[in-house]
Amino acid sequence: MPELPTLEIYKKYFDETSLHQTINHVQVVSPEVLVGTSSEEIKKTLLGHEFIQSRRYGKYLFAQMDNDLFLIMHFGMTGFLYYGSVDGSRYPRLLIEFSTGKFLSFDDARKFGKLGLTRHPDEFIKEKKLGPDALEINFKSFKEVFKNRKGMIKPLLLNQHVLAG
Repeated sequence: MPELPTLEIYKKYFDETSLHQTINHVQVVSPEVLVGTSSEEIKKTLLGHEFIQSRRYGKYLFAQMDNDLFLIMHFGMTGFLYYGSVDGSRYPRLLIEFSTGKFLSFDDARKFGKLGLTRHPDEFIKEKKLGPDALEINFKSFKEVFKNRKGMIKPLLLNQHVLAG
């Protein structure tokens, strides 16, 4: 599963390739990766709009649109982003074509990744009961999170409800 450092790379890649470009075409290749939304809603939300910024929280990437909606991306075990020509994408699950003729593909060989929409990432984070983001927590808070917990450290660190990322 992509971990927090990988998500930071995906965020940087997304920001460098996909911001401020009008979306001309959207194809949901694998609707089974959609959560809480439909292919039609994804298309309607993205078509004719552009991404204006992104935000990472834990293992989620939130891509903000110019219509105040966010595309939620969770990469599962094998998901990643590919930007370029459509034939360069090996396992496309969502294809976004920009006005430049370039494509952004959410690729995921095993289809464990998930895509969704939200108006409020902070509410989504609360609904998922995610712990504090691993890069935003200070040492004092980190110690407090683990203070009264029992068990092995690795499962606690992997538990996204304890520490996201």
